[in-house]
Amino acid sequence: MPKSPANKATELINESRRLAGMGRREEALAASEQATGIYRQLAEDHPDIYLPHLAASLNNQSHRLAGMGRREEALAASEQAVTIHRQRAEARPDKYLPHLATSLDNLADTLSSLNRDAEASAIREEADAARSRNSPSSKEQTRRRATHWPVQVFRRKPASGLL
Repeated sequence: MPKSPANKATELINESRRLAGMGRREEALAASEQATGIYRQLAEDHPDIYLPHLAASLNNQSHRLAGMGRREEALAASEQAVTIHRQRAEARPDKYLPHLATSLDNLADTLSSLNRDAEASAIREEADAARSRNSPSSKEQTRRRATHWPVQVFRRKPASGLL
């Protein structure tokens, strides 16, 4: 039975990571580019489902390009990933702000590698802001713990046969 395009793209991303780990950079990049191409096609027809996958694939491709010294191309891939994650985070901040922060960190690293430190610093600040917007306040964390505390207590098994 043939694999779905999404499954094939996922396998290619995994293969890209494996090959990169083995130092086989050109093969890793080829697998990453193929996966990105598949996700681009899928995202055209089903953006709600596949745009996040495309962004992740672009981040992967950016890493592969940077590892080969192709920093300008890595920058373009990083910028595309950030654009997608910004759009997604506007619609669903609870789900996509962490992904946006990761993509922004990747972009900042790429900018730093190009000696564009002022831009990298501004992007890192944006990434930190995305992370802080996503993390609940300490008051909210306390409320959540208090809400879940009784459920956790009643689910515990008695210690050493007591009760």
